[in-house]
Amino acid sequence: ILKIKKFEYEILLINDGSTDDSGLICNKYSNLHNNIKNYYKVNGGLSSARNFGINHSNGKYIVFVDSDDYINSSFFDEICDFLTFENKYDILTTNLHIIFSDNERLIEYRKINNCVSGEEYLEYQHKYSSMISSVVQNIYMSSFIRDNSLYFKEGIFHEDEEFTPRAFLLASNVYQFYNHFYRSEER
Repeated sequence: ILKIKKFEYEILLINDGSTDDSGLICNKYSNLHNNIKNYYKVNGGLSSARNFGINHSNGKYIVFVDSDDYINSSFFDEICDFLTFENKYDILTTNLHIIFSDNERLIEYRKINNCVSGEEYLEYQHKYSSMISSVVQNIYMSSFIRDNSLYFKEGIFHEDEEFTPRAFLLASNVYQFYNHFYRSEER
């Protein structure tokens, strides 16, 4: 596992049947870094790839980063710094920047200043119309996902909209952390 600063990370690259050069790129990085694990599977869709990742991960937390997402270079250090001292959260939430070719849009959960249950979190965000279903905005404790058999429903579109409320309703401890994921969108 590669150490970045003082923290260790496991990165799973899951090639879900790509027919382009994605596999070669994944092989290159997994050969260069011992913390990057490259997997190839027959195409099953996004839910299948995420479930595969859940089943093959070994870390204490799981972060889903899709092929059109990216994070700033300090993201994991900031999260790990925080979680080193505060490690009781089932779900840690973040913000999301959506980058269009001509502008950027910040999507934020409404600020809540303390740790609450997932149900309280959902009610609060719903009250202010600020609940977001994207899983890339959340960091999940892996034992929380496994203990609750939280897997993505396969064979559907917009699987995040089905998964996210289910996860929050099962969470005992949710906390907001103000770092950001980024997603590129073409208009």
